[in-house]
Amino acid sequence: MIVEGDARGASRRRLARDVRGAIMGGMSKPLPTWRQLHPGEDPRVEAMQLQRFRDASPAEKMRAFTALNRQARMVALAGLRMRHPGASPEELRRRLADLLLGPELARRAYGEAPYAAAATGSDGAARR
Repeated sequence: MIVEGDARGASRRRLARDVRGAIMGGMSKPLPTWRQLHPGEDPRVEAMQLQRFRDASPAEKMRAFTALNRQARMVALAGLRMRHPGASPEELRRRLADLLLGPELARRAYGEAPYAAAATGSDGAARR
């Protein structure tokens, strides 16, 4: 169980704060904490969940990571389908690569995106 005065717990909280800051980059609004997302949750439940995560085997952690990754991709694809209702499955996969890898790395890995040519005119200027 984590005790508030525990040095290891304080160190983890500082690390989590630093990671949140690095992830946010220049964002002005901080990410919500676990307790802000679960305001009615008993702190003892949080401690039990964290202990369960710590006690999980590497295989269990990998299964959980894989499931979360798969779910995140499904949510991203659903958003892409909503934004681009006429897109083919190939185009959606390429747009997902843009999201996951960034446009430059996706272009280097998979070539020019077919929709990128349609977004620029013959003079190379972006269309709106």
